[in-house]
Amino acid sequence: MIICNCAAVGHAAICKAVDEEGVRTVKQLQDKFGVANQCRKCAIAAKTIITLVLAAKAANKKAGIEAPVQLDIKTMLEAMAAAEKTKHFAAGRGKGLRKIRASSTSACRCGKGCR
Repeated sequence: MIICNCAAVGHAAICKAVDEEGVRTVKQLQDKFGVANQCRKCAIAAKTIITLVLAAKAANKKAGIEAPVQLDIKTMLEAMAAAEKTKHFAAGRGKGLRKIRASSTSACRCGKGCR
């Protein structure tokens, strides 16, 4: 699944970079792939994938599993939607952050007329 349309980077490349190459931040992904350098719409998704891979890697290590991390697409999409929704509600509170629309089809509760 493509995460960054601007740089044409998919989730598999991000997972591999985090799992095997030691990438831990969106800034490191920016340096490596050019992710989140232009429109920045993918920054939340990239951060979510980093968090999921690091958690899976820690769980594998605790269980003694020496296999590459593979994320379930459904779990990844649910986590990204939750992260976007959280960011959206924080942005709607007037903290000076740019508004990011929630990806769900339900009506927004922030009162700002979002989809």
